[in-house]
Amino acid sequence: MDKLDIDWAENVAIRTLAYIGQDEARMKRFLLATGLRGDTIRKASTSGSFLSGVLSAAIEDDSLTSGMVVATGIARRHVSEAHDILFKQSRREVAAHVPASAVRKKALYPRQLG
Repeated sequence: MDKLDIDWAENVAIRTLAYIGQDEARMKRFLLATGLRGDTIRKASTSGSFLSGVLSAAIEDDSLTSGMVVATGIARRHVSEAHDILFKQSRREVAAHVPASAVRKKALYPRQLG
């Protein structure tokens, strides 16, 4: 995955979050959809999957996505493309931190490890 693709996708996600944060009702819907609270969003934002989650929540809320497309000029398909890039990137980051032995155990005993 190209660094420019990741930078572009992060930019789309940040612009999406900025759009959400401009309106109290949108922010409340976002927090409700993600399970975050005002006091937990800062800590959650340090997670590698946070920006992917922002785009996921936007994609699932059609009225949010429609309004954002009009307000920001970000094409609907770009939101989905950015989500895919960031989701794949966060999966790679997680995989890089999981010991090979855990991956083998998960393959052998998937029900026991969740």
